[in-house]
Amino acid sequence: MRIENHVNLLSQKWKQEYGCKVIKICLSMGIECPNRRNGGCIFCQPLSFIKDNPVENKIPLKLQIESALDYSKKHNHQDVKYIAYFQDETSTATSIDNLKATIDTILEYNCFEEIIFSTRPDYVNDQVIRLFAEFKIKISIELGIQTIHEKSLSLLNRNHTHIDTINALDICSKYKIPVGVHLIIGIPNEKLAQILETIDFVNNTTVIKDIKFHNLVIYKGTKLASLADSFDFMTYDEYINTLGQVISHLDTSKTVSRLFTSNVNKSNLAINPFPKFKTSWLKDLWILLKNKNIIQGSNLK
Repeated sequence: MRIENHVNLLSQKWKQEYGCKVIKICLSMGIECPNRRNGGCIFCQPLSFIKDNPVENKIPLKLQIESALDYSKKHNHQDVKYIAYFQDETSTATSIDNLKATIDTILEYNCFEEIIFSTRPDYVNDQVIRLFAEFKIKISIELGIQTIHEKSLSLLNRNHTHIDTINALDICSKYKIPVGVHLIIGIPNEKLAQILETIDFVNNTTVIKDIKFHNLVIYKGTKLASLADSFDFMTYDEYINTLGQVISHLDTSKTVSRLFTSNVNKSNLAINPFPKFKTSWLKDLWILLKNKNIIQGSNLK
């Protein structure tokens, strides 16, 4: 089973580029997402990705780095390279001075090849991206755009628009800062044609280099959970089949760093019927791609 024969995986690109295993060190700036003040995204459950409250129990950045590096050295007996990944919440929703100090701290360790900041389109501006461009180390951002469709963004209570996304991407393009995007497959009322419109937008936006695909997970305690009886949500099989279609329409210039959110019931927070583990998701997707002779971009004209 070699999913990389069908999909242009970012992990494979990194391995070719750096000549060894690449590990993302997941870090937190301890910043609560500002959209919580507007009710938050209806699908967001911080307990699913943050063990401790990021504000009240903030762990100093240096301690996070040193703990992660110590763990890696104990468990990896081969050459590895590291990428600093600020993955949670909205990492650019802070001052320029704090962002600069954060990058300076990363550079002190002299072992990171890249830095990735995950954020929202409405928290990308010229000042932030110009700062990133000033550093010699490669810095990229991940944007949670989820979809290009305004009705879907409104339903999800994202509190940003597609125009915000376009503006953020234009700024990143101006300063040559590469972008990865998060997309949700299975937003209520979005049909395959609408999903593929989002993929067309990604294909036609040069500054977007990488995609993370997510199945819509319904977590307990979220607004989405309270609406669970109001919508028909994608089943596991529907998601795998739709993802196959998406991959066939995704331009080969793009890499994929995530295909799904698997094992969502491990924490007992999710109520979706997605009981399988990552290996099962990968196997089922591989079988679909192999049987239907799907290779990334194979349905593009």
